[in-house]
Amino acid sequence: MLFNNSNKETGDFEEETKAPRKRVTTIPQDKMIISTVEKNRDKSMPKIHQLLKKKRVQCSLRTLHNRIQEVGIQSLPPIKKPLLNDSHQQLRLKWAEEYKNFNFNQVIFTDESSFYIFNNVKRVWYTTWEQVVVRTVKHCAKVHAWGCFSANGFGKLFLFTSNLDSNLMCTIYKNELLPSAKIMFGDNTSDWYLQEDNDPKHKSKKCQSFKQQNNIQVMKWPAQSPDCNPIENVWGLIKNRLSGKTFKSAFALKLAIRKEWKSLDKNYAEALVQSVPKRLQAVVESSGDWTIY
Repeated sequence: MLFNNSNKETGDFEEETKAPRKRVTTIPQDKMIISTVEKNRDKSMPKIHQLLKKKRVQCSLRTLHNRIQEVGIQSLPPIKKPLLNDSHQQLRLKWAEEYKNFNFNQVIFTDESSFYIFNNVKRVWYTTWEQVVVRTVKHCAKVHAWGCFSANGFGKLFLFTSNLDSNLMCTIYKNELLPSAKIMFGDNTSDWYLQEDNDPKHKSKKCQSFKQQNNIQVMKWPAQSPDCNPIENVWGLIKNRLSGKTFKSAFALKLAIRKEWKSLDKNYAEALVQSVPKRLQAVVESSGDWTIY
């Protein structure tokens, strides 16, 4: 804001509006900037700036940064997904088409995940003249978790620190899965299906024998498909809630995980199960490749 002080006798000052700065890029140039960014997502700002110069779009790095921010584009870590080969994609596609009309309300979804006592901070805000240090522990203690849920709600949670082998897996089936299934579906094991990934422990002779003896129906599951299992969202939610927190012991971490697990309600479980057909449709639309889930 400027002030006009031409009337020195009265001492009055009149406000004079400053003219807005002229935009240095045209609408076609703005479109060219955004198009270049979208086609070169892994390129740094200076490299994108160089590409634009070759296309005869002359602007400063500051202007380039402003144009990118105006449309809501920001630099974030990419979502990491395992590489899928042709075989994986074909099997995923075949499975999705086979199960597209399946009643997933009859499925108990299961999975294991690991939680660390020290949770690393992924990103921090800081100015160019600051140095922000985040302390890390090279080999910190961790807690493993096995959990299950269905459209009827969340089942038991089992926490452990030892290595998961076939013996422990059978103990989990007996003491965690079957009691959870009884609460959700009753005594008849033909009323529900077990979903689990293709971990070698699940396929071991001992685990296979236990499931056969207890008449546990296991649904087919394609390799490399965590994006189709809604329980991955549950683990992500809990880890997000515990993000940035540190715990003095594995016991304290276990208490925190149990607290978060108990806070999950049936409505959330129902919503996750309802998302499964959409996940399968996304697999079909991507021809078996990765999806947004």
